Amino acid sequence: MVRPPTDSPPAATPSVVRHFGRLQLLQLLGKSARTMAWRVRDPHTGDALMLVLPRVQPAGADALDYWQQCARRAARLSHPQLADVVELGVQDGWPFVTHRLADTATLAERLPQAGLPSPEAAALAIDCLRGLAFAHEAGVSHDDLQPFLLLVNDHGALQVAGLAVASEQITAGDAHRNAGAVDPVALRARREAAERDVLACGIVLHTLLAGPDVMSSADVQRVAARMPPEGKEPLRLPWTTGHPVGEALRAIVNRSTDRQPQRRYRNARTLLRALEGWLQAESEEGGGPVALLLNRLRSSG
Repeated sequence: MVRPPTDSPPAATPSVVRHFGRLQLLQLLGKSARTMAWRVRDPHTGDALMLVLPRVQPAGADALDYWQQCARRAARLSHPQLADVVELGVQDGWPFVTHRLADTATLAERLPQAGLPSPEAAALAIDCLRGLAFAHEAGVSHDDLQPFLLLVNDHGALQVAGLAVASEQITAGDAHRNAGAVDPVALRARREAAERDVLACGIVLHTLLAGPDVMSSADVQRVAARMPPEGKEPLRLPWTTGHPVGEALRAIVNRSTDRQPQRRYRNARTLLRALEGWLQAESEEGGGPVALLLNRLRSSG
């Protein structure tokens, strides 16, 4: 029986090769309480892929079927800021998706300890929000947005990977109920899931500007759980960062993680417009690299 990948890296002995099905495990890219991502190699094609799977095996056939429904719906979406799904499958009861890596690395790998300059951070967040907004409007949420599930290529463009892999496990009755688009319970659950994605993006934006060490945990969802109203740890951008952050951008970032949920950005489009407006204003005032970033975002959008 093929077991799910463990948290530990492959053994140091060169002759030991670990596999998940036919895929050769090369490197653990990241893990959270809900998902795990590995760099793998497909021996049939020689391609380098990202393998994403949930940390908990679906409890029974109904839960697995519901997971596959969510994953298939997500895989059908096509957008420049959503990573294409190469394969969607199940290996000995463990569902998974793979994405092609090519010239990309995860945001967790590329993010320097001091964070990024404000225009670069805003541009990456804009890419993320464009992908999320498209998915949300199609009725799909991410459910576990993490830096290790955001792929950045050599040109600085970002794609969201692992969409819907962390879908909540529900009962067969819930799955039947959620199939109805007009069901008010399902609609509310979908809206709340989208709001959690936007909050997670705001937390990621904090790390882009202040560096990964600003977080009390590397798991974005754990950070969100510790914030009010559930927790007691508010998240605000520190006054001292590796790169200067202007007051207008600071206000946007802090609003995205405000301690009062009703004051946060409630959907991806709203936060997206705020960041695009800030970047446009910076371009008009300063030009230079900011204008080039804005042109890139316009062309990719």
